[in-house]
Amino acid sequence: MDSVTFDGVENLIIVNNGVVSLDVKADIYSVWKQWMREGTNTKFLPALRTVGGDPTTGVNTVAPYFFLTNGWKIRPYEGNHTLNISGNLFVDESEIYGNNIVVPTLGSFQVLVNLSTTSDATVVATGSGVTTQDKTDIIDGVMNKSLEEITESGTFGEHVKNELLTIKKFIGLSE
Repeated sequence: MDSVTFDGVENLIIVNNGVVSLDVKADIYSVWKQWMREGTNTKFLPALRTVGGDPTTGVNTVAPYFFLTNGWKIRPYEGNHTLNISGNLFVDESEIYGNNIVVPTLGSFQVLVNLSTTSDATVVATGSGVTTQDKTDIIDGVMNKSLEEITESGTFGEHVKNELLTIKKFIGLSE
């Protein structure tokens, strides 16, 4: 389940009940991109923009920075808690919308917000976490699949299976 829900009418990123920690990139930006692909959500003004992530030297990249745009704000869940937000998050057009990234809850709750940003201009890439063995297992799983195991319609595997069966029939290996 996602950590946040988007309300395009109110320009709100609503933190889901019980969530007390958000990573800007994973829990907000990535979820927002997915939300924009669903239904008619592209009719709403963009909630975020980002800069950074560009390679510098070796394994270093420019640290990512995220900006709430078009008046979008974050609303914590309804309850007393501390909301920890990690990542470089700022308000774009702050002269219009103010500098606050968070708006109050609807009820009378005490919510403290802890925003952790990086002071580094670059970050070191840590890798995907996929090991050499993982890659070998994936290749083996794909390459060692029999034609009989490929059953899902409309997949690349089905296309390859049909082409192989056509070739086998053409050269006389099957009927």
